[in-house]
Amino acid sequence: MRNHGSSDHHKEHNYSVMADDIVRLLDKLKIDKVTLLGHSMGSKVVYSTACKYPEHVEGAISIDSVPKDYNKQAANHSDFVNTFVSRLRKYSIAGRGKVQLRKEMERMFNSKAVAKMMVNNMQFDSTKQCLGWKSNIYTILDNRVLMRGYEKLGEYKGHFLSLNAGGC
Repeated sequence: MRNHGSSDHHKEHNYSVMADDIVRLLDKLKIDKVTLLGHSMGSKVVYSTACKYPEHVEGAISIDSVPKDYNKQAANHSDFVNTFVSRLRKYSIAGRGKVQLRKEMERMFNSKAVAKMMVNNMQFDSTKQCLGWKSNIYTILDNRVLMRGYEKLGEYKGHFLSLNAGGC
């Protein structure tokens, strides 16, 4: 998925362009129809692809997300997220060790889970020195309000399954 891991990094980051990315890949691989599976943000990419390109989608499976706008719910967390982004932009990760970064992130965000997620999104060399972010994290963060929202891109009337892991 664009801006994640080893995928291409782009300035544009929204569900419509990610649906376009999926269809371009299907065309490149000469695949006519697929069943798509997505988790969390990936679920909204699945919805978007199914609605925008129903002719390419045999079925759609969503895990832990529904196609709705979460911005009203997220308003309670906006101060935390703005602080998080501000701290992250000021923090240099390159050339630092994995253990050191994890400990510093735990202190910075007062959360082992957030620290683990952040370190898992960093790229390290064989000596465990940080080379930088795997993901295009600043583009993802800059588009977070857009990504919490959801704009219906069409209509999908095919097979659809929604799963909720609930409370894990």
